[in-house]
Amino acid sequence: MLPDSQKGFAPVIHGIARGTAQVSIRQNGYEIYQSTVPPGPFTIDDLYAAGNGGDLQVTIKEADGSRQVFSVPWSTVPVLQREGHTRFALTAGEYRSGNSQQETPDFFQGTAMHGLPAGWTLYGGTQLADRYRAFNLGVGKNMGYFGALSLDITQANATLADDSEHQGQSVRFLYNKSLDETGTNLQLVGYRYSTRGYYNFADTTYRRMSGYSVETQDGVIQVKPKFTDYYNLAYSKRGKVQLSVTQQLGRTATLYLSGSHQTYWGTDDADEQLQAGLNAAVDDINWSLSYSLTKNAWQQGRDQMLAININIPSATGCVPTAARSGGTPAPATACRTISMAA
Repeated sequence: MLPDSQKGFAPVIHGIARGTAQVSIRQNGYEIYQSTVPPGPFTIDDLYAAGNGGDLQVTIKEADGSRQVFSVPWSTVPVLQREGHTRFALTAGEYRSGNSQQETPDFFQGTAMHGLPAGWTLYGGTQLADRYRAFNLGVGKNMGYFGALSLDITQANATLADDSEHQGQSVRFLYNKSLDETGTNLQLVGYRYSTRGYYNFADTTYRRMSGYSVETQDGVIQVKPKFTDYYNLAYSKRGKVQLSVTQQLGRTATLYLSGSHQTYWGTDDADEQLQAGLNAAVDDINWSLSYSLTKNAWQQGRDQMLAININIPSATGCVPTAARSGGTPAPATACRTISMAA
């Protein structure tokens, strides 16, 4: 079992100390590592995973007081592993979507990732069920100053509810980059392209809906499914673009924007999602402004929402936390929350 400092992805730091020296590593102005190294070359490979990336400032302080300072730019995507580390996961169970129109087939899923030298990671996996078989293979790369990316391809064979058989491929690209100079983090830029015959596991679990019978006092009548019960697997997913950007504004405010655009084969309609917001603090008052937009390819119109949330500390009428749970009362400060949505 790996220690916490070996979990997740973090870069390996190499350096040379002229004598016994103290090495400190800082990220975004905060010290995240400190150690003493002997004279000569050294390697630091036990950094805790530090968010989605950001330049690391390495300082080597020699015994005579002299310093060496250099930066290690890095970013990460979800698949990256440390050099020499292998991570795998095996899952077997029953699929449950919560949708009454879908079956609950048994399935098996396995994934494996292995960290290679020079910031490379090789990964792959499989998903197997009675009516579905898929295999995935890809590579990821930490490119330092230029960010991190991964690219993979999935081959899938699917049997749909009408017993038609399909096979197709899906290619996925992910990119991540932190811009420390501006406080901007491109958390995830993704693009997926799928051929017309590609379906995921969930697509194969739908029941055949040809209507059903209901027995009444007047005899048996045929009932057709509601419009909302229908699904159309003829329009398989084609391309999807997604983007998430976070911008730090000073020390107390953060602006975020995320969105996605999903297209389908056989139609010009698309799914669209957009979320944007601003979180900030003024003294002890925290407030947020958020906006969301959702459009479904199979429905007319768009759903939009604008919300404002304000948290104001208030000691008036507070009930101590310990008293609520039956313990000894202790000083506490409650927050009065004001929320508005339109």
